[in-house]
Amino acid sequence: MISGLFSVDVNGIIIDRKSWLSDSMFGVSIGYFLTDLTMILWHFPSLGGKEFLLHHGLSMYAICLALFSGKAHMYILMVLFTEATTPFVNLRWYLDVAGQKDHNLYLYNGLAMFVGWLSNENANCV
Repeated sequence: MISGLFSVDVNGIIIDRKSWLSDSMFGVSIGYFLTDLTMILWHFPSLGGKEFLLHHGLSMYAICLALFSGKAHMYILMVLFTEATTPFVNLRWYLDVAGQKDHNLYLYNGLAMFVGWLSNENANCV
């Protein structure tokens, strides 16, 4: 097992559980949110309006709170799982703008986005 975050053998309540892996995922997520926010601000408002700014700001705030306090890692990870298809959506947009819709990468990315969305929906139903 890579992380003991969800192990039943861990003592204490679930809100106090954290691991090096959850810390790492939060770091990657903050980096991705900052990069995405920079792109949105650079092309504002064509890539998203005020609601996207609010979404990114609140998301980074919640992740930083969990990261610095060491609390609620499992809950933040559950919410971040819903963002798993976002890189594929963004790559699809980049390929479309670059005129690469006929490229194999566009097709494979679409398939990866579909599989990611499908697994995300199945995980949310459990």
